Amino acid sequence: MTARLIEAIHASDWRGVLHVTGGGSGLLSMLLETPGASRTVLEATVPYSAPALEGLIGPYESAADERVAGALGMKALSRAIVLGGAGAAGRDHLFGFGLTAALETERARCGRNRAHLCVQTRETTHRLNIDFDKGNGRSAQEGIVSELSLAFLHHALLDGGEFNTPFPRGVSDSSRLTRASAELMELVIGARSVLCTSKNDEAPKALLSGAFDPFHDGHQAMLVYASSHLGCEVALELCVANADKPPLDYVEIDRRVRGLSGKGRVWLTRLPLFSEKAEAFPGVTFVVGADTMARIADFRFYASPRERDASVGSLAEHDARFLVFGRQAQGGF
Repeated sequence: MTARLIEAIHASDWRGVLHVTGGGSGLLSMLLETPGASRTVLEATVPYSAPALEGLIGPYESAADERVAGALGMKALSRAIVLGGAGAAGRDHLFGFGLTAALETERARCGRNRAHLCVQTRETTHRLNIDFDKGNGRSAQEGIVSELSLAFLHHALLDGGEFNTPFPRGVSDSSRLTRASAELMELVIGARSVLCTSKNDEAPKALLSGAFDPFHDGHQAMLVYASSHLGCEVALELCVANADKPPLDYVEIDRRVRGLSGKGRVWLTRLPLFSEKAEAFPGVTFVVGADTMARIADFRFYASPRERDASVGSLAEHDARFLVFGRQAQGGF
């Protein structure tokens, strides 16, 4: 069965990049040890340490999380597009694969043993979450994750639809498939930089930018006050490729957009810098918190001081304005 799945993947037109954080890395061995791997694997990495993982996807809260797997899959797809060439057919058959896991270890762990997988294509995000009952040893868990990863990769690329594979005793799973619209695909692969999720795509006069994970009472209070103070609608902007957060796959984008339902018009962008947002929306007023305002001039987001100064200067060139909400910090406002 294993050999048949690998041979089918290698015989297909699919090529991709794989990022595996350690657990389940047997998948890489299985793919690379079978003749024909050079037709499938463009690149494979194992960002095993915390600095390596953060260097790849940006800051994260917990490594063993399905959103981290999704970010790895999206990063892998972006890399595959770079390595796979510019031909339209080549882009159609490129994929990214992300896997992160917390398996049996000598250390005491809070939480369950688990693994999270993501297969990302231009059209779809396939996610799979695996949970282990207590009692499975490390070696057994490694084997199970590697075998299921192979079956899931084969299914996502060559079968599609829902993943219905018998799981070993003591192992449970949940999977999710999200398909993107043509416009969202263009946004994610960089063919466009902005996308309004509503039919009314008139340029906004004011924007509240945020990760909205989730949309909370503070966001709502900012919306209400800003709308009254500015005398106009305040739209919401969700960046799918934030400067200091992991990239969002289609599952995560869908979840966050659903959480904004009824809050106002939502703009999706791949514009991490406010200078880029200002160029896309000339004359806009950005509604931000004090922490965000401080980060705009943070050197870590720029290649040099000159680039930082030019970026900040371009805000005035595009008539950008800011309505800034303060906060209590270290006993002061």
